[in-house]
Amino acid sequence: MLMNACTEELGSADESEVPSSRMAVRRFSQDRWRQDCTPGSTALRPAVVGRRALAPVLVTLSVLLVACSGTNPPATPQATAGKLINQGIRAQASGNLALALKDYAGATGADPADAYAYYDLGVVYQQKKDSANAVAEYNKALLADPTYQPAMYNFATVETATNPTLAIFEYNQLLRLNPNDANASFNQGLLLIAQNQSAAGHADLKKAIQTSPALAKRLPTGITP
Repeated sequence: MLMNACTEELGSADESEVPSSRMAVRRFSQDRWRQDCTPGSTALRPAVVGRRALAPVLVTLSVLLVACSGTNPPATPQATAGKLINQGIRAQASGNLALALKDYAGATGADPADAYAYYDLGVVYQQKKDSANAVAEYNKALLADPTYQPAMYNFATVETATNPTLAIFEYNQLLRLNPNDANASFNQGLLLIAQNQSAAGHADLKKAIQTSPALAKRLPTGITP
């Protein structure tokens, strides 16, 4: 949705508390970006991008015959978008990010309501270290589907270095939807500690490590749950 050294209880946050920079953009496959913490450092670095978490079932294309006509109906916007997304996934897997961007952008043009296409664009931009465009595409994904958790997670990872308050807000929204997301809890905990909200941050870390004990190995030097 990133590790840093990081509150108070954020569970009561509501729309009125959304940072203004966030509200200006929206109201509120591939694996998520997961972030790692370099031992002894609060520097953030992305891990390898793989397949989508919560992978949506891509639109499957079927050949349907119009009754009594013997002709194929025109492809629906959703079918066209699904085909382009699949093409983009193949291009991205082969390392052709330029073609992947073209395919995913084509998918958003075919079906502007397809959250997955915007999300895929965001992932490619994040791979290319283009944070501004990554954030823009994740926002579009969340406009299309405000509960799409991979986009929420990745948005938070992009904003962690430059806007930790906004990243914490987004992790909090994600954890409302999925309280057992250990990676989100871990990332938020480190951010909260870094923001001098130690008690809440340590509580998040403790919960994350209880859910996923392997996360304990990613704790920065000097930080304990």
